Amino acid sequence: RVTNTSIDGLKLDAAYINQVNTIFGDDDPRAKVDSDSWLFNAAYKVLDEEPLKADISGYAYLLDLSRQTVSTQTYGGRLQLASGPVKTRFEYARQSDYGANPLSYSEDFFAVSGALSQSGMTVELGFEQLGGGNGVQAFSTPLATAHKFNGFADVFLATPANGLKDYYAKVGYKTDPIGRLSFVNMFATYHEFEAETGPLNYGSEIDAVVATKVGDVGVLFKFSDYKADDLATDRTRYSLQLDFSF
Repeated sequence: RVTNTSIDGLKLDAAYINQVNTIFGDDDPRAKVDSDSWLFNAAYKVLDEEPLKADISGYAYLLDLSRQTVSTQTYGGRLQLASGPVKTRFEYARQSDYGANPLSYSEDFFAVSGALSQSGMTVELGFEQLGGGNGVQAFSTPLATAHKFNGFADVFLATPANGLKDYYAKVGYKTDPIGRLSFVNMFATYHEFEAETGPLNYGSEIDAVVATKVGDVGVLFKFSDYKADDLATDRTRYSLQLDFSF
């Protein structure tokens, strides 16, 4: 990986991947994926002073993987604006087959969101769309942390064949220190999932997180509840995470 920041406000990033280590563990045949992939990203601060800040970025992700059907080329751009307590994001990308992928397809990705933060509280509304329904392959994100974006219940780690529309609303609050607690950071998100093509209503999901830190110990509790309609089955998950700093 090579990163260059020699030009003020501009960050250039290029990376080559020759192997992907997956989440499945060494004893699973899916543990490692051979790769001949390139990632390129350029980000520029157009404005960096109040009352308006603006960042633009463009990227090209050329994934040639031994799992041939997820070999893709994706080209896109993102615009992020911030004015006082208001932040907005607009993003678009186009994806098609690449490398050893035997399929022939092209699909779009689109995202828009707006957030308002005031006195420790944040309210965000957003929408993401991953194209699908061409009968071949949906817009895929094989290297992404999908858990972070489309629900903690992990129903959409792979994009459904008919694509995905994710309408979401998020409310969060972060406190000042409370006694021995450095802070309490909590948020809840509601997702409504639909097919990008066709009348399918996949289902809905509620996610919640509470995080804090006591001395050198970080504590995070996470909850997710997916209610199925036309895809998968009901799913509820809880997790507790402890982080120790030395």
